Amino acid sequence: MIKKSILLVDDDSMVLSTIKRLLEKAGHVVSAFQNPKEAIEATLMEDFDLIIADIRMPEIDGVQAVRYMRQIREDKNKPDIPEIFITGYAEDDAKSARALNPYAVHFKPFDLNEFLKIVNEALSRQDG
Repeated sequence: MIKKSILLVDDDSMVLSTIKRLLEKAGHVVSAFQNPKEAIEATLMEDFDLIIADIRMPEIDGVQAVRYMRQIREDKNKPDIPEIFITGYAEDDAKSARALNPYAVHFKPFDLNEFLKIVNEALSRQDG
């Protein structure tokens, strides 16, 4: 498996560290951020193969953060990359994420092995 670079943003430190460990154990390189502004700034400096963002975060929610990240990539003439949204809240909170990417919303708590499969599927779709 080729190592993939994943940007992960979730304001919950337990979720962040758990998913980061899972992805690193699977051989991926993970840049993890609790602050969506820092995650957005990271996209100015680095390329990523996948973005995983919590939907509900203070100040900038995950959907808006991903919109900013998409714009940065577009401004740099970079191709689209897959996004996965995660949330522990009701379906109503996921509507804006579903509008951005209808197949990429997953509710916490989730089975880590199943989540890893979802991540790998998203990455393999990107590879063609």
